[in-house]
Amino acid sequence: MNLASSRGRTLRIMTTWDTLESFTTDKLTLAKALDFARLTGLQAKYRGLPDPSWYALRNFSHEFPRAIHADLLQKAAVAVGSTTDSTWAGPLGAATPLKQGFIQLVRSSTVLGELNIRRVPMQVSMPVETGGATFTWVGENAPKRLSAGAFSTLSLLTAKAAGLIAVADEVVRFEQPGNDVSFRDVLVKGMGVFVETEMFDQAIASSATRPGGLANGSPTAAATGVTPAACASDIKTAINAFVAVNPSLEDARIVMSPNSAIAVAAAMGSTTLLATGGSLSGIPVYTTAAIGNKILIFDASQAVYGDDPAGVRIDVSREASAMLDSAPSDPTVATDVFTSFWQRDLVGFKCEYPIRWKLARTDAARVITGVAYA
Repeated sequence: MNLASSRGRTLRIMTTWDTLESFTTDKLTLAKALDFARLTGLQAKYRGLPDPSWYALRNFSHEFPRAIHADLLQKAAVAVGSTTDSTWAGPLGAATPLKQGFIQLVRSSTVLGELNIRRVPMQVSMPVETGGATFTWVGENAPKRLSAGAFSTLSLLTAKAAGLIAVADEVVRFEQPGNDVSFRDVLVKGMGVFVETEMFDQAIASSATRPGGLANGSPTAAATGVTPAACASDIKTAINAFVAVNPSLEDARIVMSPNSAIAVAAAMGSTTLLATGGSLSGIPVYTTAAIGNKILIFDASQAVYGDDPAGVRIDVSREASAMLDSAPSDPTVATDVFTSFWQRDLVGFKCEYPIRWKLARTDAARVITGVAYA
């Protein structure tokens, strides 16, 4: 663009288009050097952190959005699924099945739905009997003994399990006929495995945001060996210890892994216990790989759980922005990098399942640990 000045000289004003057209190799080299200097400066800025280079690369495009090499230096901690990769979303290929049967109850496909645990609303409290009245035989016209019961309060607060994945829009739009894999399986079944694993992990303590293991704090006993004799002895000892505190076996339940069930059935000579469950000495047995190398016996009448009646909720968005990170900051900080799904043609699937469980008394369960019966 040429303009005449008041002194009769011609001025040349560089427009954006002119600048792009006149970019030479020298200017690109200069831009590269400038971006390298910027990156070095960011490394110095984050020198107090464990990995300054990683933080510098992660935040480069946020600090210098107009830099020529911003896209080349941008890193994401979690890869986005696309139709071109072979190990993430490529095999999924299509999204037409996503609309069919997407909402599914996790409890119906996990052992949680089979245990007959009492279901109650979340965010409630209820009385729990910890001591009963005293009873005795009395003679004619004799005074009856007076006693007091004992109660405590059990609170079932709200908790929510959640997961988030992002895929390229092409994965959703292109269908491959005969594709048996869907995001419903990835999300709902994945949620079911997570819920079961958390429920039977005795080491996890309950907190404000998670329910913890069902038998957390309950008495434990390590397996005494791996032989059939040790197996039979451990099972009998655990049941005897359980009955000493829980006289009624009407609501007793046993949970173990499928391979443990096979070993226990052989050791105890049981014809009613299979890898898929059954019963052992009249006590119902449920199997799940999520329990690992433990055997749990508990009183189902002393356990409660609450969840969303609708089951898993899945939200889909093409306009959200998210941190593509397996460990996002909480709370967020100024250096966090958010990726726009709309700008990059991504689709995000958010899976949520409100659920919490609790055992009213820790002595209402007994656990055998280190199980490796052969």
